[in-house]
Amino acid sequence: MGGCAWRKGEVFLMDLWNRLRLFFGLRPRIKRLSYPPKFIESAVQFGDHVRILSDAATNERGLTGKTGTIWGQTVPSASNVEVVGAPKNDYAVSVFVDELEEQYWLPDHLVEVIDHGAGTVFTLEGVDKKWTRNSQGGWDESPK
Repeated sequence: MGGCAWRKGEVFLMDLWNRLRLFFGLRPRIKRLSYPPKFIESAVQFGDHVRILSDAATNERGLTGKTGTIWGQTVPSASNVEVVGAPKNDYAVSVFVDELEEQYWLPDHLVEVIDHGAGTVFTLEGVDKKWTRNSQGGWDESPK
């Protein structure tokens, strides 16, 4: 199981571990999925700090204006997650709202990037490397 060191503690997500193994070229134990092009083209990425925009669904749940961190992405028709708001396409991002200590799936058009979370450090158990987010949104690799 993979671990992700965040400012507020350790987060262990198997889905995240599998996606990162794919991203860093490690042999996956899961079947590769054919994602829609939106997965690659989205303006929001893993680790970005975002603000939730106003929409009937976000207003109803009291999420408008709240800030959080992008934890992942999905194809709602395949993962069957509950999405707050109506996606314009079959794509949603996971936002962890710090203030509420809750995670929500939102269409990417209902979040705006505040910053790329520069300084965020990501580690994987059993891997002697760490990845640090830079201000441009990339990840700089270095030894632990």
